[in-house]
Amino acid sequence: MYTAKGVDLSAHSRESPIKQSRKRETEREEEEEIQMQIDRLTRLFSYTGLQLPDPDERMTPEQVRDFYASSYPEITTASIEGPDVSDGKVNFKFTRALGTKG
Repeated sequence: MYTAKGVDLSAHSRESPIKQSRKRETEREEEEEIQMQIDRLTRLFSYTGLQLPDPDERMTPEQVRDFYASSYPEITTASIEGPDVSDGKVNFKFTRALGTKG
């Protein structure tokens, strides 16, 4: 503590209540500007016109393709198109590989 003839000078070095109030208001405004909204996007999968539900959002599109291979064996050779994001949804399309036999 600094004193001059018995007067506490440390109080004079502090910010005034008005200045402190303005500082807090500025900090609040900065916090409000930084806020953002995070939305989880829904994944949609399609194969030959069928809409396939997402079995697990943690799976990669390749794992989803492999998951559906037991129901649709020809999906194993399908290529994956996407992601195509629209209307808050992530669309993946499994496209059957075209080829010739023999």
